[in-house]
Amino acid sequence: MRGHRHDHSPSPHYFSVRAEAMYRTIKAVVHYFVLAPTTLPAANNIMGMFDLFRRSRSSAQINAMHENDRDVTGLLSPWVAVTPANEIDPHKEYFCVATWGTMNCLSSAKFSSLTSAVGRHLHSLPVGQLVGETRQIQIGISDFRAETFTVWHEREYMAAFYKSGAHHRAMTSMKDAIDFRVRRVWVKGVDLPRAGDHADTKRFVLRIK
Repeated sequence: MRGHRHDHSPSPHYFSVRAEAMYRTIKAVVHYFVLAPTTLPAANNIMGMFDLFRRSRSSAQINAMHENDRDVTGLLSPWVAVTPANEIDPHKEYFCVATWGTMNCLSSAKFSSLTSAVGRHLHSLPVGQLVGETRQIQIGISDFRAETFTVWHEREYMAAFYKSGAHHRAMTSMKDAIDFRVRRVWVKGVDLPRAGDHADTKRFVLRIK
């Protein structure tokens, strides 16, 4: 019987321990400077100021940011193989979706909470749908970037997941807080990274980018 995860894959938590620590720090900053009572009126405007910087970018500028982003030095998780390597057809083309979003850093705490639920749903899909995935965050103030890279056995499995409850709720909730772009490509099984191999994951992500 096929297993749902490769035995040697890293834990499929949607965010790495390091990323979660960063989010907790950001949430503490948000609470201290924005949510907690304060006598400094300017502190209450931090969220709005960061979001103003983000919104000042035109669609063309965001497109250029996306197209020019070749960074793999952020918090990139090693590849999580859901389908074991011995069940991958090296000659078959699998459907890959690379999502990319930029937001202000204070929105990242909410983003983390929502996408953790998305990640749990992703890894509860029936066997034979998801091939594997990785994700990356790039820390910034008005340009905090989050990326996901998922590979699917068939395109329709991806489409059904993206319309599903957890993912749909996350996208709806964040639609005014994140500028989102997506890239869709086909990748051969032979080009998939090895589970848990950080260098191989970087190579794969660079090819997709």
